[in-house]
Amino acid sequence: MTFMKLSFFALFYAILLFIPIISFAGEITHFEDGDTFKINGEFVRLYGVDCPESNQPYGSQATRYLKELVTGKTVEIKQIDTGDYGRPVVLVYANGKLINKKLVQNGYTWVYDYFCKDPICDEWKRLERKARNADLGLWSNPDPIPPWEWRDGVRHGNS
Repeated sequence: MTFMKLSFFALFYAILLFIPIISFAGEITHFEDGDTFKINGEFVRLYGVDCPESNQPYGSQATRYLKELVTGKTVEIKQIDTGDYGRPVVLVYANGKLINKKLVQNGYTWVYDYFCKDPICDEWKRLERKARNADLGLWSNPDPIPPWEWRDGVRHGNS
């Protein structure tokens, strides 16, 4: 096989990796927290971000901000992956704006480095640093605890 054909197939399969598996629209009917909600009868989780837990400082504010962004709107969902609990992991758009990005940009979430691997995550990390430097949202706390550490502490009785 020629180099040109190999390059074409490599590019073709690389592009396929970034095409969402499923795309659909609906209205969010239940908010579990700032990064998990129910749409069309199914729980989904936002891709690439991890908001504070409901019982964690700034958890209710993150959920409230998500509600402000999407309540009463038909949102477009693009599934990127399936999470550990079988939930679709998604990008959410409302009025053409990427909600995952808005949460990062306004200081309501961490970019979840462990799972956020797509090129878009580099931009989100820059936005997170900018929100942190401006003391926006959860970054107004001098020492916010990332949700993955909070969950670990709760499981081990440390919080």
